[in-house]
Amino acid sequence: MTASAPATASISAVLPHPLALPLPADRPASAARGSALCAMTAVPEAVPALRHFARDLALRWQLSQDAVDAVSVIVTELVANVVLHSGSHDVVLLVTLQAEALTVEVRDSGRWRPRSTPRRAALDADAVCGRGLRLVEAYASRVAARLTGSGTLIAAELALG
Repeated sequence: MTASAPATASISAVLPHPLALPLPADRPASAARGSALCAMTAVPEAVPALRHFARDLALRWQLSQDAVDAVSVIVTELVANVVLHSGSHDVVLLVTLQAEALTVEVRDSGRWRPRSTPRRAALDADAVCGRGLRLVEAYASRVAARLTGSGTLIAAELALG
C-alpha cells in the first residue's frame, strides 16, 4: 500500500513511505486551516482524553456531526491500539484541518508487534475486539502507516466534502 492507495487498501502490512499523508498536488500546504497537537502518557486514560481533544477541535472547526463522530472513532481506535499493543510510554496526536480533509496522525515510541499466529476467525461477529483498524479504514478516505526507528505512525485522512 502507498500513501495514495484507495481507502479499501488494508494497513495490516506496514510499508515505508512519508510520515504523513502527502497533500494532493492541487492542495498546497498553505491550505491548512488549523492544526493541534497533544502528547500524553500511553495509559488507558489517554484514549478518552485524546478522543475528547479531537472531538472538541472538530466542533470548534464547525465540522459536520458525521465528521465529528468519524474523527472520534478514528482517534479512539488508533490511540487504543497504542495503549494496548505498542508498549510505548507515550502517544502523540496531531490533527490537521485542510480545506477538503481532516488528517489525524497518531505516533508512538513503541515497537510494532506483528501477530505471532494468524487470526483464528475472520471478523467473528461476536468478538469483543479486533475491529479497530478496519473501523479506521471504513471512516477514512486514506490511511497510511510507517515504522520508524523511534516508533510507529498511523495517519488517517477524512474527506470533508
